[in-house]
Amino acid sequence: MAWLHSYGDARRMARAQAQEKRAQIKMVESILVMIIFFFLLVFGLIFYTKYSGLSGNKKQSENLDLVVMENVQRVQYMSELQCTKDGREVIADCFDVLKLKAFRDLAENNSRYAKLYPNLMIEVTQIYPPSTEFNKTIMYNNMPNITNKGGGVETSSIHITLYDPVTDKYAFGLATVGVYYLR
Repeated sequence: MAWLHSYGDARRMARAQAQEKRAQIKMVESILVMIIFFFLLVFGLIFYTKYSGLSGNKKQSENLDLVVMENVQRVQYMSELQCTKDGREVIADCFDVLKLKAFRDLAENNSRYAKLYPNLMIEVTQIYPPSTEFNKTIMYNNMPNITNKGGGVETSSIHITLYDPVTDKYAFGLATVGVYYLR
């Protein structure tokens, strides 16, 4: 019967080894599932950060476009530049040449405009008839120090009429408004 007893021990031992193998297989399965889960989690986080970064850049660009358009409208309706008829009636999209010259001289050394129009550039170009006086003339420029900070300028242009009250002549022009920004 000793051989029966040793046979039972061998059977129990074989069962224990089989259970041990099953436990090891289950543990390897669990570890593989965890590795795959963390791999998917990391992949998802990378995708999310890339996508949210693009979304943020798009939002920043849209905000910059809104700021540019707001400043274009502010410049377009500046009473310092607008043409008037008989001193009362404002002519739409018209800049008075004498007012432009006075504004250019006044704005250079006036801190009031620096506060009202920070980070702004206004350029006037007379298109027809060609002119040497208003050939890409910068009327106002309040550029911050952005050379080493990765900044730039976003511009937008509007078509305008230039009126010279001395000669009582009109000309076609382009007003370009630029907003300086930092990235």
